[in-house]
Amino acid sequence: MYPLRPRLLVRRFEAYVEAMNRRDVDTTVAMFEPEVVVNGHRVQRDVVRHAVTSLLEAFPDFVWSVSEMAVTGRTVAVRMRNSGTHVRPYLGVAGTGRRIHVDDFGFYRFEGPLMAEINATSDRMLLRDQLLGLPDEPLRDSPGHHAGR
Repeated sequence: MYPLRPRLLVRRFEAYVEAMNRRDVDTTVAMFEPEVVVNGHRVQRDVVRHAVTSLLEAFPDFVWSVSEMAVTGRTVAVRMRNSGTHVRPYLGVAGTGRRIHVDDFGFYRFEGPLMAEINATSDRMLLRDQLLGLPDEPLRDSPGHHAGR
């Protein structure tokens, strides 16, 4: 293991996003350690391959766009704005042809040049609502929201 400078971590993460946007699953998966921790669960790279492949099958035009990025130590913190057209089953919803937009937030820890850990989240409820064609509503518990308006 060797330390990477922040600029090199940024370049490495950008290469990961570029590989995903090219639909280059082999290159994407090769950027991970053989065993990687994803949201607290230790998995093999094949699990990452399956997740990426499933997403790209459901959204063949899916695009990852980095909105913000910061580096601390060996970790890249990122906010991404993602979009794609839903054409095959995802989250239990058959393909709809709807265009979705969702933000992802994540921390990606590197061991040398490879990703060893991901802790990431996205608004899956918003994504599911978009898949189902439900209206975009403000958070029910937000200040100023009144039931029945």
